[in-house]
This record gives sequence, structure tokens and C-alpha cells, in this order.
Amino acid sequence: MLYESGSGDVFYADCRPGFRARYIQTITPWALTEYDEEGEAVVHGYREGTDCEVLFELQNLTEVGPAGFRAQELHVGLCGLAYRARIRKGLVKTHWTPLEKSAPSRAAHENDWSLAGRVIAFKPLKNPLSGSDLYWIHLDLERMRLEVLVNQRSLRGDTLATGATLEAEVWLQGHVLDEQALLSRYEGVDLAWATATFWSGMKRKN
Repeated sequence: MLYESGSGDVFYADCRPGFRARYIQTITPWALTEYDEEGEAVVHGYREGTDCEVLFELQNLTEVGPAGFRAQELHVGLCGLAYRARIRKGLVKTHWTPLEKSAPSRAAHENDWSLAGRVIAFKPLKNPLSGSDLYWIHLDLERMRLEVLVNQRSLRGDTLATGATLEAEVWLQGHVLDEQALLSRYEGVDLAWATATFWSGMKRKN
């Protein structure tokens, strides 16, 4: 992506593929930082009710708009794009740490993280544009659950299986769901609403 400032200076930034996570997490408190030169934004916050810190690149700043960032809590889908990953069958201590702390020489971005967690589920995918074979992996990190995308060629170690441990270094990205998006994800009857409310929406105005 290229950006030209008012003075004529040209900036560029990497555009990474986005992936919309399946599962939603609540982040509060939170803070949003925008970088005009690069056209990017990051969100820094904590998973609701925990001391689990997250900092991720925001995918959909323009989609949500200012109104979506007035709430005290954000509903987000988080996914880590793995630089490298390894499967281990032995006992490995679960962790979730900023990469700049665990391996400063390999940390290129503030939203790079190092993790180790138990595999809850996984599924092979194919990138329709590049043709690359990927794995979608859902992990239990104890203080939170996280979805990770791994290129099959980059996955090392033992055979991927439910219950195994995945160690990885990831670039964390996510998208925020506004109220309309949250409502559209709901399936089934919302018992918080009275039955009469549903029928009132079907009245003809003539």
C-alpha cells in the first residue's frame, strides 16, 4: 500500500492477508491507535475479566466507523498468522508473551506474539488466491482461546492432532464487530424479547 503525504513524501506498508476469525472475544478496557502514514490501526487491551493482554492489527477500521468505537467493550475476532510453528506431543508450559520480550531479535512488529497452547481443533484450508495449503488451528492458551493460521510448509515437529501442543510466533490481527454484525451472527430465538415483539414487526402499514 502506498501513501503520499501533503509534502509529497511517499510511504509504503505491507498488506497482509486478512482472516476473519470464527469465535468472538470481548476486550475491555481497550485503546485504539491510528497511524496515518501507513493507513494502519492497532488495538491494545485485555480480555474481559482477565489480565490477559492483547495487541493486534485492526482489519476493519473503516468498516466499523467512529460509532463502533464508542463502547467501553469491543467484540472482536482474533487470529494469529504464524511466522513459524512446531507441534510437540510432550508436556509444554502454556504461554502467551509479546515476542519483543521472549525473542527481541525476531520481533519486527508490536503485535508479534510468542505462544504455546493445546490444540482444541484444526482444519486444513487452501488459500484461493495463492493456492497455499494452510491449517486453521484453535488453541487453548488457558487464559484465552485463539485461532491461528499456519502454512503447512512452515509447520514442524510431530503430527498435528487434537490434544497436542502448538508452539508458534504469530502476527496478531483482528476485526471488530459492531452491533449490526453481532445481531446478524445470532441463530435461534432470542429469549430476551417477548413473543409479541416479533409479531409487531410483521404489521402491515396500510
